[in-house]
Amino acid sequence: MRLGSNKLMTFRWLGPLGLSVALFLVIGLLWVLVGVLTPFLLDRGGGLFVNHRTDSAYFGASPEVLLAADPALGKLRTVLLTVIAGFPISLGVTFLAVAWFALKEGRVWGLLTLAIAGVVAVLLWAVSLAPYYRAGIGFTLGDLPPFMWVPALLIIPGTILRRNEGFASRPGTRGRGGGLGGEPTCARSDFRGFPSNRGESP
Repeated sequence: MRLGSNKLMTFRWLGPLGLSVALFLVIGLLWVLVGVLTPFLLDRGGGLFVNHRTDSAYFGASPEVLLAADPALGKLRTVLLTVIAGFPISLGVTFLAVAWFALKEGRVWGLLTLAIAGVVAVLLWAVSLAPYYRAGIGFTLGDLPPFMWVPALLIIPGTILRRNEGFASRPGTRGRGGGLGGEPTCARSDFRGFPSNRGESP
């Protein structure tokens, strides 16, 4: 991995950056897998939205009773969940691409994209569960599907590990002593990932 014009930062899977990339790849793979399998698992029972226990408590009857009493509800559930399955696939593919092609290369924008997108997704799922909480229905970790709680557990350590590795900088064009045409030096980079413009040509 290029750190400067004459320096290479070796990527190691067991280093902080490598572990960070691995965690975000796991999130992406999980979301793609869940999205791909959802249309094929709709008829295998379970809950209407979360799981059998919580949905039975929230809707006042078991999913089997509700679906048997109103076949149109089952059709609506199949259509909606099939459409919704496309979102984790899209988000998962995005995570895989950004983690591999940007975060793995030490790009700050890659880390920010993954962290912000992951937090937003987890928050939206938390909002979707708010009606259950308002109805007095509690959740355990076993009640929630893995695509909700696994990313929530992995995003923070993935971000912290990457932050501890430092950030890749782009090479500068100043030579030694401030003149042009000398040996290139590594430009200073701050947290935002933008190198200093001092002495750099556009």
